[in-house]
Amino acid sequence: MSLVTRSEFREVLLVILKDIQKLREQVAENHSRQQKNQHQISQVVINTKLDSVSSIETRTPIAEQKQEHRYQCWSLFIQGLTLVAVAAYAIITAHMWSEMQTQTKTAQKQFEAMDRPWVVADISFDGPVVYDNGVNLLLIFSPKNVGRSPAQNVWMEPRLVPGFMDTDVSEEQKKLCDGASKHDERSRYFLIPSATYRQPFGLSMSGADNDSLVPPLARSQGFATLINVVLIGCIDYTYESSTRHHQTVFAYDVLTKEGLIPAKKGSPFPIGSIILRDHPRGRFSAN
Repeated sequence: MSLVTRSEFREVLLVILKDIQKLREQVAENHSRQQKNQHQISQVVINTKLDSVSSIETRTPIAEQKQEHRYQCWSLFIQGLTLVAVAAYAIITAHMWSEMQTQTKTAQKQFEAMDRPWVVADISFDGPVVYDNGVNLLLIFSPKNVGRSPAQNVWMEPRLVPGFMDTDVSEEQKKLCDGASKHDERSRYFLIPSATYRQPFGLSMSGADNDSLVPPLARSQGFATLINVVLIGCIDYTYESSTRHHQTVFAYDVLTKEGLIPAKKGSPFPIGSIILRDHPRGRFSAN
């Protein structure tokens, strides 16, 4: 058995409403005709003899009351049907309007996702990684618009934070993005589709911060020998058809090319001996 769609059901309701209207008109017409007949009978009764009229005069009001009662019952029944049909029609129409609005919003989001800018960044080393009472990195950030419309007010905010490979840095990322969205717009730039921008950064983190995650007992015994650093960042931008800020966030571990945590005594680390690898408990996301 095939199901009836809301659109088909609404068409059926429209037909029912039209039929109900016709029925109301027929009932009203019959009632009017009966009232005319009763009026004609009354005229006849007045002109007849008194002895032959008495029985008719007593029966006429009773007949009129019954007819009026039937008319009122039919009127109430038709009004009830009309109310039910109108309510059902209104509910179906409201549901269809709601679905149409949802479909429109979904289509707009899909179109926006396809047509909007998306900014990502390539990151490379621009010099050796040095540890001298703190971590020092020279990096080249190359933001690129891989979307289909221009990105406006682009700003990148990178930072070094202490962390092991299992450290959750999502809270630090959130704070970084909150700050990036409020940065002075006069120093931001514009990226057309497929365009890239070379942006050098020198980042550093103190030795105290580097060792802050090492247990005190281990530090006292000289075990704070590793460079425990995570590179996090947030790219903040806007575009023409959106009223809010959009952001791409990332997090990378700074490791040796063998995938190990670098030791302080190995400093300086020349380009090619250090890599960036996705941090397992950070998050790369774009909105």
